[in-house]
Amino acid sequence: MPIALPAEPSAAEPPAAEPPAAEPPAAEPPAAEPPAAEPPAGPARDPAAARALADHLLAAGMARQAFVELEREAYAATDPAQAAAWHREAGALLWRAGRWDDAAAHFAALGADPQARLALGYSLARDQRWAPAASVLDRVDLPAAAYLDGFVALERHDPSGALSQWQRVPATDPLGPSAAALVSEVSAWGPVPYRAPALAGVLSAVVPGSGQAYGGRWGEALSALVVNGLLIASGVELGRRDLWFGLGVVCVFEAGFYGGNVMSAVNGARRFNRRAWERRLGPVEGQHGLQLSPGATGWQATTPDPGAAAGGPERRAAEQAPGG
Repeated sequence: MPIALPAEPSAAEPPAAEPPAAEPPAAEPPAAEPPAAEPPAGPARDPAAARALADHLLAAGMARQAFVELEREAYAATDPAQAAAWHREAGALLWRAGRWDDAAAHFAALGADPQARLALGYSLARDQRWAPAASVLDRVDLPAAAYLDGFVALERHDPSGALSQWQRVPATDPLGPSAAALVSEVSAWGPVPYRAPALAGVLSAVVPGSGQAYGGRWGEALSALVVNGLLIASGVELGRRDLWFGLGVVCVFEAGFYGGNVMSAVNGARRFNRRAWERRLGPVEGQHGLQLSPGATGWQATTPDPGAAAGGPERRAAEQAPGG
């Protein structure tokens, strides 16, 4: 019986190719974020309310807080001219409080703007810092600066310097008539009475009381002469009697009175000179003295009308614009 041979295995068929993997779906673009909500606008600034608050704080003695309120308005202003106006108001508030030194520091920090330099010179002058005031005002090309610089020169006992400053004020400027009147008045001044402090001291050292008499202080002269004379006479008598302890005590007292007599004469001469200048300056400053107040575009320079000496309180105002 034939034996069936096993069939040869047929060549293995290649495995069926796997279907390609499905591509992942394209990522959807991220949804656009909604625009950020704008912050709600703050309440509109009220300049009148800021000024009222500053005035209230100043009346309550809180000058620094009042100044800060006005400076806050200055830094919030978007218009440079408006900001400068607020800075002027803040500085003027310090003037109203009598804080001239703080006002000078405030205006010095505002840079080289002519309006700020004018205000700086004014602050220094009102603080009686004459040399720094003159240094600042000499570099400001504004009629009000020249006008004020003339008064600073007078305070420094320099009438010729004052005249040269007032002559710089144009006749067409609103301050021109006052400047012309000042030139006329000060040019007519005679010599200002003067007493030399050193000479007064020497006179009182030689004859007690004579330096006081030189300065026109006759009562003090008599007192110094009598007291020192009595002490010297007492010392001579005690020495003649050989009372050396008593003489020593009298000499101690006499040294004090004698030295005080000399210093009194020196200081009296200085007071004499100061009062002599005050008598000259007082009427001039009363009739023509300069006052600054803040304006829209610059400082408002105000001075009594030179032609209204008998006419009462008529005043002349001049807006010192940035250009002069």
